[in-house]
Amino acid sequence: MKYAAGVILYNPTQEQIDRICKLEESFDAIFLFDNSEPTYQKPDYPHHTKFHLLEENANKGLSYAFNKIIEHCGEYDYLCTLDQDSIYTKEEICKLRTYLDKMPISSNIGIVAPFVDYGTKPFTPSDEAEHVDFVITSGSFVNLTMVRERNISFDENYFIDRVDADLCKEVKALGYEIIMYHKSVLQQRLGEEMAHSRSSHNSLRHYYMFRNRLYFNNKWYRGPKKWFLNVAQTIKHLNMILWYETDKPKKLKAFIEAFNDYRNNKLGKKI
Repeated sequence: MKYAAGVILYNPTQEQIDRICKLEESFDAIFLFDNSEPTYQKPDYPHHTKFHLLEENANKGLSYAFNKIIEHCGEYDYLCTLDQDSIYTKEEICKLRTYLDKMPISSNIGIVAPFVDYGTKPFTPSDEAEHVDFVITSGSFVNLTMVRERNISFDENYFIDRVDADLCKEVKALGYEIIMYHKSVLQQRLGEEMAHSRSSHNSLRHYYMFRNRLYFNNKWYRGPKKWFLNVAQTIKHLNMILWYETDKPKKLKAFIEAFNDYRNNKLGKKI
């Protein structure tokens, strides 16, 4: 098996880059897609031959970046998708690679992912391989043979948010399985940590969360279920903002902008 890692960067710190450099011990190649702002003073990127830097001097979004990385992965069997905040150690990566190496080549497994530890509740690693419907992008090993044979790509209408959910839906719809391997653990942060133990996001992220949820539901569901999800998830989202978030007026305004843009089919990056 040949393994590649794809890491999306956005205005990374030198500390984050130094941590990413350690990936060379675990992968045959590491592709870095730099989504940083053109004015950002970039840190020192690795020059090891395993690292390949891709950039277009603009923030192109997660879906576009991963699609570009996949274009460079023709000789690899699996792509581990990561972001600069992912903390996935050599030992934990080795556990998941060992599991994949034992898997039959003819397997219909589309994605294998580690257990993601957000630090909010106790977790004990085990040998359990749980069949699930959804895993996040960070740490997921995507079967590139499946991607090539079924012409799978990340939907660039999302830009950010719901990118992982959409890929999982497509993989399952094509008859492949998704596994979460509980022996391998990745540490991840979600948004800004608040005193009430919930994550918080800026108004732009709330814009994408709301707009992309409407697009996702319309793409994958029909009839009463679609409308129920739209209403129930919107109410839950609004309650989260009203009860737990700061800068409420700006985030509620983002809701209105998101709805109008979705209605007018303005998708991808917010202009």
